[in-house]
Amino acid sequence: MDFTSAPSLPVQKHLFFRPLPSFTFKKLREKLAILYSGFVMSVEKTRTAPRVRLNAIFNKKRLGTALLVVVVLIAVGAGIRMYAINRARVQGATSITSLPNAKTVSINREFSIPVYDKDKQLSNPVRYTITEAQLTKQIVIKGQKATAVSGRTFLIINLKLVNDFNESLFLNTRNYVRIQPVGVDDRLAPEIHNDTVEVQPLSTKLTRIGLPVNENQTTFTLYVGEINGPKEEIPVSF
Repeated sequence: MDFTSAPSLPVQKHLFFRPLPSFTFKKLREKLAILYSGFVMSVEKTRTAPRVRLNAIFNKKRLGTALLVVVVLIAVGAGIRMYAINRARVQGATSITSLPNAKTVSINREFSIPVYDKDKQLSNPVRYTITEAQLTKQIVIKGQKATAVSGRTFLIINLKLVNDFNESLFLNTRNYVRIQPVGVDDRLAPEIHNDTVEVQPLSTKLTRIGLPVNENQTTFTLYVGEINGPKEEIPVSF
């Protein structure tokens, strides 16, 4: 049997398998792309939503509080600065000048007071002389005029400090004088003073201490001496 001469059977194309049209795959890809895009957007919204809400809460509720805190801090800082400036003007009293018309009483009493060296060790004494006392409504402190308020005046005590030694000596001049107005039980410490005065070797330094008092107070007792030592009384009357 000659197979080579046998007629060939016609091929039945697409009898068992037919490929889907190309437009079907294209639509499927488009639908998948749309679904994926929607999923990504949903995830992004879920992730960012709490942050947006928190930011909104912070902006609305915390911003006002933060601004208030900043304003308060600025105000407090300005107040502290003004207080420090005013305090420095009063306490930086190496040069206090009383204005004309001050009432003056001469005292000229000298005391020997042990003071400190540069290492804060108790050292040689300074000759601490109270030269005079003054009552005045106005004083000049470091070039700035200061006027006592109504009903008050300044009691100023002029001092002369003499260092007879060849080293600098240091002292707080306010520590050695207390003032008691007549009729008052309290002894008052000077409020106008230097925190620490340096008296150069073999030199004399002039300075002052004082405090505001009532205008009707014209008689005082000064208590002079070391804080832990005996005090000498000096009556002063204007």
